[in-house]
Amino acid sequence: MLGQSRSAAIAFWSAYALLSLALLSFIGPLIETKFFPVYTKFELVEATETPDGVIAVFEFTKIRDCKPKGSHWYLGNSMSVDVTVPTGLAGPEPRPLGKQRTSPYLLENVTIEDLKDPNRVIAEVRNQCNFPLLGYLGLQIPQPWSTLSNVYP
Repeated sequence: MLGQSRSAAIAFWSAYALLSLALLSFIGPLIETKFFPVYTKFELVEATETPDGVIAVFEFTKIRDCKPKGSHWYLGNSMSVDVTVPTGLAGPEPRPLGKQRTSPYLLENVTIEDLKDPNRVIAEVRNQCNFPLLGYLGLQIPQPWSTLSNVYP
């Protein structure tokens, strides 16, 4: 009889742990995007139109120490924008916390007017972050999801 109740308790707590992890993996990214982004919004500080698009430089503040995994830029709601570093210019480097300025980026098939319109060009950056509270204990345990920061506009 005692063995059955112990098995039931183990099954219950195992199911509870799995359900909690699944819920955390679903809700965690939503909460982080809204309340704990890695970067502040990008602010356009330089823009030069070229035949291929716009070479742009942005300023922002890096708030959290996470590893970048890539960015996605969109024109409108769905059209993907190719973003590259023009030949001969320095590429992106790992960034410390604090105020930053990007390398010049070439945003292809975009105009300066597109960049100035808050409804036209949208950008998001994905990062791999560690669980923040565990860092205070000296533990660097990666989260099972990518952290998304909506950086522009």
